[in-house]
Amino acid sequence: MESVYRSIRSQSSTSSGIPVSQGLADAYAAALADDSIRFLFISIADEFLVPNGTLVKSGTLSEDLALLQDILKDDVPSYILARLDGDEQIAWLFISYVPDLATPQNKMLYASTRTSLVKSMGDRFKDTLNANSKDELSPASYAAHLRHNAAPLPLSAREAELASIKASERAVTSTSTRVLLGGASHIQLQWTEEARAAVEALKSDESGHGLNLAVLSFNTEETIVLTKQERITLEELANPGVLPSEHSSYIFFAWDHTVEGVSKRDIIFIYNISSSGSKQLRMIYALSVNLIKATVRTELEITLATTLETTDFRDSDVESLKEQLEATSRSESAKVVEEKKPFAKPRGPTRKVR
Repeated sequence: MESVYRSIRSQSSTSSGIPVSQGLADAYAAALADDSIRFLFISIADEFLVPNGTLVKSGTLSEDLALLQDILKDDVPSYILARLDGDEQIAWLFISYVPDLATPQNKMLYASTRTSLVKSMGDRFKDTLNANSKDELSPASYAAHLRHNAAPLPLSAREAELASIKASERAVTSTSTRVLLGGASHIQLQWTEEARAAVEALKSDESGHGLNLAVLSFNTEETIVLTKQERITLEELANPGVLPSEHSSYIFFAWDHTVEGVSKRDIIFIYNISSSGSKQLRMIYALSVNLIKATVRTELEITLATTLETTDFRDSDVESLKEQLEATSRSESAKVVEEKKPFAKPRGPTRKVR
């Protein structure tokens, strides 16, 4: 079993940073050796991939899938290794069960770990199945899945070649946050009304004395909440105690300035990554960044002038932001000057004196 563990650890590099535990390596090795095992359940706990029980065969795989209806929960994700029917030890099916009722953070965590977990287990899976509800793991749904796999693709030779290349690329590339969010656009983060209102209020400040900072974080219920709202200078963001140090945070800062005498307010987004907190919590913050920005752009209709990702915001980050903002300001100023240039009427042809 130790050799299996070393093999798994040498291949495991999950994009979410969740490694395979020694217990899972042992359980996996035991399941490979015991052909009576039908299912091995895997979950994420304490920042490790761990075994969560096994189930022995009672019939065919299609018949045994019906047993999962009473075992799986409607809101708890799970990975399931299923032994296919046959005598080959390599004949296994990898099932990723991420129900629609699971929290957005668990959806992203399990989705970001799935591809690399398959690779870390070695080349033992003949098929994979992704399910978002228990109904998709019924015998009838599995039969439909097999029919779909068996159906020929209506592709030309060139299209088939391109599809093969893309499949190979997906097999050797860990799921990035960008790909994850692109493939899970239906996931919606929960915001409190106070948090939404604080960010939306940054769009304008007619009085000139309003608040220009909104700091957002996840609470224990995995909801985006407002943790700080005040008026502050850009330099003061780096002062100790201004931003949370015990966990990461999303910061929206309104920068008031002028371009060619015209007052402007640009919104800056800062993802402040705290070095404190658990690895799993830091991963949840990281996987939610693009969803946060997408919500602000599409639902609150706010254009972000610039963004910055940093670890424990400090003075050097202030300087970096200033450089970015000044470069943007210079670019806008040049554009304004260009637009003010009068139209130069082209000179007519020169007449020759006869």
